Amino acid sequence: MKKKIKIISIYTILFICISLVVFSPFLLNGRSFIWEVDGFQQHFIVFSDFSRILKEILKDPFHIQQFSWNIGLGSDILGQYSYYIVGDIFSYLSAFCPENMLAYLYTFLIVFRFYCSGLAFMAFSFYKKHTNFQTLIGALIYAFCAFNLVGCIKHPYFANALIFFPLFLLATERFVRDNKKGMFIIISALCMISNFYFCYMITLAGFGYAFIIYIFDYRHEKITWLFKKIGVAIGCYGLAFLMSAVIMIPGIIAFLTSSRLGVESISIYPLNYYRSILTGLISTDQSFWSILGVSSIIVATLPILLKRRKEEPKLFVIFCILTIMLVIPIFGSVMNGLSYPNNRWSFIYSFLLAYIISHFLNSKLEFTSKELICSTLFSIIYFIIILVIEKFYVIDYIISFLVIFIFLGYLWYIHYKKQVKSYINMILILSLIIFNVTGVGYQLYSSQFSRYANNFLKYSEISKKYDTVNGSMKNYKDAIQYIKANDSTFYRITREPNWTQNLSVRLDYKSMSSYLSLVSGYASTLSYDIGNSQYTTSNTTKEFDDRTKVTTLLSTKYSIVPKNKSAYVPYGYELLKTIGDTSIYINQHALLPVTFYNDVISLDEFEKLDPLEKEDSLIKQAAIKNADGYPKANISSPSKEEYTIISSDNITLNSNRFVVKKKDSKLRIRISDVTGKEIYIKVSNLNFKPENKKQSFDSSISLVSNKTSKTFKIEDKKTSPYYISWNDIFWNIGNSSEDNQMIELVFKKPGIYSFDNFECLTTDMKEYEANIANLKMSSPSDLTFGDNSMKMSINATKDGIIQLATNYSKGWKAYVDGQSVDTFVVNKAFVGIKINKGFHHIEFKYERSFQNLSLVMTGFGVIGFIILILVEKKIKI
Repeated sequence: MKKKIKIISIYTILFICISLVVFSPFLLNGRSFIWEVDGFQQHFIVFSDFSRILKEILKDPFHIQQFSWNIGLGSDILGQYSYYIVGDIFSYLSAFCPENMLAYLYTFLIVFRFYCSGLAFMAFSFYKKHTNFQTLIGALIYAFCAFNLVGCIKHPYFANALIFFPLFLLATERFVRDNKKGMFIIISALCMISNFYFCYMITLAGFGYAFIIYIFDYRHEKITWLFKKIGVAIGCYGLAFLMSAVIMIPGIIAFLTSSRLGVESISIYPLNYYRSILTGLISTDQSFWSILGVSSIIVATLPILLKRRKEEPKLFVIFCILTIMLVIPIFGSVMNGLSYPNNRWSFIYSFLLAYIISHFLNSKLEFTSKELICSTLFSIIYFIIILVIEKFYVIDYIISFLVIFIFLGYLWYIHYKKQVKSYINMILILSLIIFNVTGVGYQLYSSQFSRYANNFLKYSEISKKYDTVNGSMKNYKDAIQYIKANDSTFYRITREPNWTQNLSVRLDYKSMSSYLSLVSGYASTLSYDIGNSQYTTSNTTKEFDDRTKVTTLLSTKYSIVPKNKSAYVPYGYELLKTIGDTSIYINQHALLPVTFYNDVISLDEFEKLDPLEKEDSLIKQAAIKNADGYPKANISSPSKEEYTIISSDNITLNSNRFVVKKKDSKLRIRISDVTGKEIYIKVSNLNFKPENKKQSFDSSISLVSNKTSKTFKIEDKKTSPYYISWNDIFWNIGNSSEDNQMIELVFKKPGIYSFDNFECLTTDMKEYEANIANLKMSSPSDLTFGDNSMKMSINATKDGIIQLATNYSKGWKAYVDGQSVDTFVVNKAFVGIKINKGFHHIEFKYERSFQNLSLVMTGFGVIGFIILILVEKKIKI
């Protein structure tokens, strides 16, 4: 034990020293570890909000907020945050951290997770009876692997997977070999609580590892032994699930109703992916989340594994299996929850590579001549391949190759010298590995090389960027505070530009947008169906492209835009107040979040409508599965407007194709007779073929009109981050107060932009005003709301449908005159109930699905675990 404590102490000292050098570009420039994209818009906002929730719980432990209106259209807090932070034990320290110090704690905890991943490696290595030296070098390599340095610094909670994976393997080994169940249950439960997404990957890998142990070490046991082990393992894993149910179940429910399910896949990776695997083995290169980089000594070590495959069959087979999984997309899909191919499981590969290096590098460094020849030849060939791939520009790989060839040179030296003392071997190898991981890490972050650190925010600018929407409106926070101080009713706020997401969580107001991993699939479906051009897989609504009808239906009352940018404001808004450079507009037709419909349309009929007809239907009638017995409203179709091409610089229109000769070429068109109308540009099945085959197949088209600008990115399965084709443009240009509307399309890249149809469509906004007036006539009264409830009264002149404008969830319960009634999905996205003619008191109340059941399950799980531990020593199970 003393020796273990000593080596852990040495590891700790070395980790601190390496960290000071690797992360010096952050330290010297006052930069945090808050990545300017997801770190800024997701992780730190969630971290800060979680800190607020914990502090409120400490003040009042009997009131725990379940639901938040500030997360998109309203979401279950535990369901959304369980993916990120609820199971992250480190983040609970935020409960005791002042708000102005949270960014520093956030940064420190990322480094601390890296440190703990190395400790987890050491725990597994100790069990495998590696020497202290082998354990030390493996831990350093694993702690500073590229997955941590590139991926987990951006997505901090991913680092927990690197901690739990070695511990899960250790628990699996102890379960199979020593029949120890306690650690297996505890680690499984903690893994489930931490993040069910990574738990899924770790479970597949862990059980696969157990099967390999059986094949190589226990295949001669009776078949009854195997089935008994499988049965007990399932029982232990089930007990772990029970223990974690109170957190695990809400996360699973959120995942099963999210927009991440059902996206497309690919059959083969692009060629560039395989290139990144080769270069990424010794660097921080990556593609499709295959972040593999460890010490470059792995290049000289893999041939030794090949030569010793008979002595190390388990290690060799595992390496072959994981390598095959890396190169075939179907495995990426399986490991990503049967979704699009994504190799976030590659941290498992990094662990394997770190283990291989530490396994073969003992203090004696004894290798045969044939092994050294193979290692040398393989390293030379690998070096040549990288030279060719990178066209002889290898400055990013100098440190890695220097380490490889110094390492090989030293191996040849001691191979013939024969009398080098072990401590010299250890000092040299340890020095090489420290130099390697430190150099590659520093090179990644340094402003003299890759400048990766420049993608992270300085501490001094974090709050300012939130308060000013990344600098676009200096008085944005002031505008929010003004609205909140003067309006206590329920309303949502929209804004343009919408570059920074989840600000409603940060600044405590209600909006429509939510940029989180498990956004509701219901709102996603509706957003896609009405052709929302702002739709993405992880942010399916944004501001609904500022479309007047749907945003008004969702109780949007205020629009905040930069001063003199009124063109971004939807129809029917008037200027309320200007604060500095920020203007607040108020919707003259704003609706309550609860709508009563007399008219109803069946979902089958609703699906047959085109996008603008569906949006028109939303403000006239409810779309439900069975509309029998209800009247149906008439739907207004959009008008197709003629347009005139004014100019087309370097663009030729040829048979449904725009042939663009130069980048940023502009096409100007004019639409006439559009006063009082909302205007749309519709382009169907848009595809891009670059002018040069060597160019990427992604491009974009920007639309400029009324001093506004919007950009549409053309994506296919290979260029989309979610591997989906997105080829239809449905742009909302806004409403026009003039008879003629000028529109400019800017094509980013030269090439051929082919399409099926290019149309200009309009909708009559006078009819919109009449439809909203009809909805207001039957609006509920006396509406009050709380964190997870809404109450109102209504005098219904006919039988009809009540719609609550929030994402549908079985957690929403409805009561009419004190009696529970069934809820259902209305308009494909929202909570609906049926009511009869007459005066009614209505209450909607959110109660997390399976909450009581999950609490009982966790209670039984904990009791069952305690009983198991108490009797395990007396009874063989």
